[in-house]
Amino acid sequence: GAAAVERVDPFGVAIPFDADPSTTRVPCEAEDDHDPDYCSPWSSTYGMFYGDGTYGDVTLTVTGVEHDPSLDGNLVFASGSWEHTYPSPKKSAEEPWTAYFMGGERLSKVAGKLQNNALGRFRLETRVNIIGQNQAPVAMSPAIVPVTYTGRALHSAYGIMSTLQVAAHDMDVAVGGQDEVYFVLGSSEQHGAVLANQVPEGAYLPASKARGTNPPTSPWHKDAYEAERQKCIAVACAADGQMPEPDVDGYAQAKGVDVSCNHCPAGGDRWCRQITEPDAVTGQIGNRRLPFSCTQYPAWDNARNLASHPPRMSIDVSTGVITWETGVGPFTVDSAAYADNWDANNDGVLDATNNTVPAPMEPLTPGFYSLVVEIRSASNDPDCVLFHSAAVCADIGKPNAPPMTYVSTTVDFLVYLHPAPAFCSAECKNEVGGIATFNDASGFYGDAISAATEETGAMFRYGGAGSGRCAICGGGETSATLLDRSHCEPQTPDCIGNCPGIFVDNDGNPSGDPTKDVNCNTITTSGGFRTRLVPAVAACVVNRRPVWLTGTPTAIDGGVAVVKGVLGKKVEFDVILEDPDECNELQIEVDGLFKGHMMLALPRTGSGITICSEGETGCGWDMTLGQTTRNGTRSIKRRFTWDAKKASSDADTLADVDPRPRNTEICFTGSDGYLAPVRRCVNIVLQRSDVLYWRDERPQLAASVATVGFNGTTPANGTIFYVSPGNTLEFKLSAKQGIGQGPIVVYVSQGVMPMGGNLTDDNPASGDPQSVTFRWKPTLGQECTHLVCFLARKTPTDGAPVDYAYTVQDTSSAIDAHVDERCFSIVVARSALALTGSA
Repeated sequence: GAAAVERVDPFGVAIPFDADPSTTRVPCEAEDDHDPDYCSPWSSTYGMFYGDGTYGDVTLTVTGVEHDPSLDGNLVFASGSWEHTYPSPKKSAEEPWTAYFMGGERLSKVAGKLQNNALGRFRLETRVNIIGQNQAPVAMSPAIVPVTYTGRALHSAYGIMSTLQVAAHDMDVAVGGQDEVYFVLGSSEQHGAVLANQVPEGAYLPASKARGTNPPTSPWHKDAYEAERQKCIAVACAADGQMPEPDVDGYAQAKGVDVSCNHCPAGGDRWCRQITEPDAVTGQIGNRRLPFSCTQYPAWDNARNLASHPPRMSIDVSTGVITWETGVGPFTVDSAAYADNWDANNDGVLDATNNTVPAPMEPLTPGFYSLVVEIRSASNDPDCVLFHSAAVCADIGKPNAPPMTYVSTTVDFLVYLHPAPAFCSAECKNEVGGIATFNDASGFYGDAISAATEETGAMFRYGGAGSGRCAICGGGETSATLLDRSHCEPQTPDCIGNCPGIFVDNDGNPSGDPTKDVNCNTITTSGGFRTRLVPAVAACVVNRRPVWLTGTPTAIDGGVAVVKGVLGKKVEFDVILEDPDECNELQIEVDGLFKGHMMLALPRTGSGITICSEGETGCGWDMTLGQTTRNGTRSIKRRFTWDAKKASSDADTLADVDPRPRNTEICFTGSDGYLAPVRRCVNIVLQRSDVLYWRDERPQLAASVATVGFNGTTPANGTIFYVSPGNTLEFKLSAKQGIGQGPIVVYVSQGVMPMGGNLTDDNPASGDPQSVTFRWKPTLGQECTHLVCFLARKTPTDGAPVDYAYTVQDTSSAIDAHVDERCFSIVVARSALALTGSA
């Protein structure tokens, strides 16, 4: 609408215009259109907005509370679901609906240590395209993901520099498996860019706190921000200093007219405004002057003042691996060459190549960083080809892909950037806490090793004794606490064990026995009098990443692990995580658990099966991950279960009507609270108990542990054989059942056995694996191209004869979703040689 209305920002100051005042100067709407924009005060940027002009409140059920005094603790877990009926399948012919939740208030920059999007808004969204009949992907993430500094010349878990990985799945499953998902860093809008960020923190306050009658205008727009900044420079950055008292509006008064940012450096005593507020302790009303520097209050920059993902960050569109140039450490400039190639913008152009030396890079500040990732899958919108080429409709991973080509959801989480931690050995005294970190405010790390007692207050975690606690000796966020082994008090004065100590004299030189330096190398002692015992270098150990133990499904060639289950039977396995560090605090989480109510769209839900409804508890077709239990003082485990029946009292579902998808993938993450989580993805393949496989002649099958027993003599499909009349053609076909049961029969499925040809069983007694030999000696008159096809058959346990002949893939990551019929061409021709002479 054209009628201007007085709407206010979070501090009670009127916001006069809808968009950036420096451009369009469009007045605010007289009627709220329920679409948050630059006019919206914070009170109007809360709720569930469905994108069709309707909105509603959000009701959540609290599912857990984590009481922890550390910076990454005090979390509340809640969930909720809503239903909404749209007036049409899409917003327009080329645009899906976008439904989103807007609300909250992000952490502050000073007290909350949020380095981007401080005091901003949350926005969680999903794109809805009903005509495409494909649901948006599902993404789960820990609320806080720790990441350590890693320089250009170094590698972390997934590549060069600092890395982490986002996990997501498309839960629209079918017989062939799940849809591919694609990862894109969230846009400014998806990061909550309804309003600009508050920079610098504390400079803008409610009108009630401002002294005088002229409170500052809204800080949330560029014009107001710059106007306030210039006013502060004028009153705080004069060469001759400042008057002792503010003016009637609370602003400082400058001495002289020579004004420059050089006169108000960071950390100086210059100030811009004086505010009135109660004392936090006594409650008495008093004045406080807000310090000012041009460094603290820089010129407007969209990359900083508007919501965005952390700087120097890229994401792999297919894997969700994030590469982040953080720097070597919080106080070190990175001047090294890149260890590998890096496409910082995901635009196909390498921003850095290996062994090139770029300009030196200042490190990022330690602390929290807000990050939103959009996860997409194909919309399957049949109208897409009416507006775009088939290639464009398929290429949904580009940030600027047409909206109708994909459905999506966003995941919003915090990354905590910190120096690598280090812990004192468990053999140190560990009686006094060491360095306080974002994860452990006490300065201790490790689960209790003794049972709960009134004296110690210790308690078991996961039902058993843990590793015990170690004092933290590294990983602080000041230069003095990056590494300080003085917290590792030795038990004994020697270099034996994991907490060695050295006797020193008053000058700090090694004295007396043992004659060792801090690295436990033999030295000549000073001969001075022993005065104190100090830790050696070996007493303080840098944190190491947890590992998956044997018993967890094994990843093939570092990729995805495969677990093969049987239709109609329960799938069950353990995931076991161990920490090589002496003290540890471990946890295992999972992404992609399939829920029984999601099977409504699957093709195998007949035969009287009643599918679970959404929200139904105790649904046997739900994947579940059991409680964490101790596997040892340094390891934990959780059991994954996927039942084949709806209720515990039911019988197992028959294989022919088992509604569970035959090919799904889930991912487990293991974390020690400090390093980016380790992942183990598992491909669960459900097959009949009597599935057969061709034993291929591919040589790589013999070398793969996963395909032992499947290397054989069966020719590849489409092989052409040449033979002359009077000569014998011979080849072998071999099939094996996955679980080794017979009998198996190989037979001609298409074409006819040539006259005179035959199949001979090579091992009729055992029947599994079964091998047959095809022999044929064609005669004159049979010159022709003969087509003959073969299949393997076994009578299944449920009595229904079914043909099976699958191909084992090279990595055994899955089985083909179709019966693999082997067809061969046999060309019978007389041999002829013609010679032509010339003069």
